[in-house]
Amino acid sequence: MRLDWGWGRRAGFIFAQIMAVLLVGCFGLLSRAAMAEGPVRRAALLSYVAQYQLSLLSARPDSGITSAEGWMMSRIEEKCQGWNTKDEFYLVLSAVDQPDHVIATKSTGFEAKSGLEYQFRTDHWHEDGSTDQLSGKAVLDRHFHGSVTYKQPKADKITLKETIFFPTRFMIDVLQAAAANKSFYQAHMFDGSGRNGGMLTTVAIGSGQMVPPLAPDKAGSQPKRDRLGEKQPGEKRWPISMAMFDIDRPSMLPLYQVMIWLRETGLSDEMRMDFGGFIVKARLSHMEKLPVSLSAKCP
Repeated sequence: MRLDWGWGRRAGFIFAQIMAVLLVGCFGLLSRAAMAEGPVRRAALLSYVAQYQLSLLSARPDSGITSAEGWMMSRIEEKCQGWNTKDEFYLVLSAVDQPDHVIATKSTGFEAKSGLEYQFRTDHWHEDGSTDQLSGKAVLDRHFHGSVTYKQPKADKITLKETIFFPTRFMIDVLQAAAANKSFYQAHMFDGSGRNGGMLTTVAIGSGQMVPPLAPDKAGSQPKRDRLGEKQPGEKRWPISMAMFDIDRPSMLPLYQVMIWLRETGLSDEMRMDFGGFIVKARLSHMEKLPVSLSAKCP
């Protein structure tokens, strides 16, 4: 059986969507006080760079996929008026009797703390050296309705059909829903990775649990820190399952699904990305806090 690697072009942008939704939100480190306050412009997001190792968790026999290995990196840096983000993704897929297929993407963006402006650019590279690029700017009014002006691949402007949230605002709302013991959240979200005006995203939130004790290291001693840094006393986490649907065809099967363990601080050390035929696992390998030097003139 010979696989049609043409889906890889779409998959590259899908992976970029996952980075935008999860890593901007999860590695934003939303403080408990900020969660209680609510509005995105008052949320205290810190600056981080995080690296993940990617591997194949499972694959259906008819998918043809035999292995998946790679990495991804996410960076978020706070500025006076918003957050600069940068996400990179590299995955090598292997299939029976076929050459390896590489999916490589890089996304950069800026989301205003008001939640009303989002600038974006996503590049997807191919083995033949060609590149797909999608870039532009989305602007909303105070009712979260607005439009998107695209620069690449061609100049265009579309009106957003629904009430829309950008990635950071979306994740803040998910955290607030979890903290309020809600089991379901749904919203239309735009992350700049497609030209269809966003996605309908549904979130199933499981019962909160306390973060389990740290496992001893190989020497048998208890490490002082886990891989996400120091734990908060009595910190809670929730199993979160997200399903992303085509905004124009919400009754169809989801484009993809993601499962993460999300801590109340907004952090996650593992996620699973389900693409139907196969599931990719992402596990945090390194994370560090970035220094933030906001201007004294910040309002």
